[in-house]
Amino acid sequence: KEGGKMAECDRDPPSALCADFMNFSPKDTASRWLAAPDRQKEVYNHLATYVPRILCQGPCGGSGSREEQREELACQLLLLAPLEWLLLGDEPAAGLALLQENNQSSPLCGHVFKVGEPTYSCR
Repeated sequence: KEGGKMAECDRDPPSALCADFMNFSPKDTASRWLAAPDRQKEVYNHLATYVPRILCQGPCGGSGSREEQREELACQLLLLAPLEWLLLGDEPAAGLALLQENNQSSPLCGHVFKVGEPTYSCR
């Protein structure tokens, strides 16, 4: 454990974000979003709550490479994982595999997206 901040975070009662991190379920969050009458508002509220808490304060309010790792984990768990459940359905890994399996060439231009290629324009 490096630095005073890391040790303080380990010794002191966890911050609200640390507690959220420990008790958070991406699947349950996505389910709650799906059941909400205004899904967009629920997703935006979630992001408005967690993005500043993660990226401005850090998962435990500290700094250093250990905190950067915690920040990355917090982003993955609290921000990206619920979106994956929302977009890909039951199990994100299975949903992604199904998308890849059903990836067919377009009859219009025939372009097949490559890994890491976000956009393509047919002429």
